[in-house]
Amino acid sequence: MDANVKKEIISRLISIATTLTFLIVVTWFWFGPRIEMTEAKADMSSSIAQVSNLEFIDLSKGIRLENAYPVPDSIGQAMEPYRFQVINHDQKESTFTIAFVNDLLEIEKDNCKILANNYLRYTIQKNEQEQTPVRNLALDGSMYQDTLKSGESATYELRFWIDQNAGNEIMNTHFHAKVSLLQEVQSAS
Repeated sequence: MDANVKKEIISRLISIATTLTFLIVVTWFWFGPRIEMTEAKADMSSSIAQVSNLEFIDLSKGIRLENAYPVPDSIGQAMEPYRFQVINHDQKESTFTIAFVNDLLEIEKDNCKILANNYLRYTIQKNEQEQTPVRNLALDGSMYQDTLKSGESATYELRFWIDQNAGNEIMNTHFHAKVSLLQEVQSAS
C-alpha cells in the first residue's frame, strides 16, 4: 500500500473515532445526569398557621426543580429565584426558620426515592439586600432564621440547585418539598 493511502485511512479512522467519542459524551450529558423531579409548591406549615400570625405570600409560580442536573455555583446563583413574602401580624416580635419540609403526602403518593437535602445548594436574599453565602442544605431542611417585628414584612428570594459534585446516586430521585416557616411553639407560663 502506498504511504499516502495509509495516512488517509488513519486520518479517516481518527476522524470517525473522534466524532463517535464526541457524540457519546454529548449524549451522556444530555440524557445521563438528569433527575426526574416534580414541582414543589410553596406552602406554609399547618402548625405555624395555628400558633402564630405569620403570613406567607407566594410571589412566584411555585418552585421548580424538574429535569435538573448538577451545576456549578456560578450557574446556580444566576437562576431565576423563587420569591415569597412573610408578614408578621402578631403584636410581638416573631422569630422563625425558613426551611424545606418534605411533602409526605406527595412522597407517599409517588412512592419514590427522595433526593437527599445535602445535594441541594442554595442562597437566600432578604429585601434585595442581605444574601447568605452559598451552602449545602442541612439534613433537617433549615435554611435561614429571621426575626420580624410586629407589623413588619420581608421579601425573600431563594435560589437553589443541585451541587455540581453530586454523583450518579442522585439519578432517578425526586424532590417533593415545600418552603415552610418553622416557629417554636411558646408555651404560656
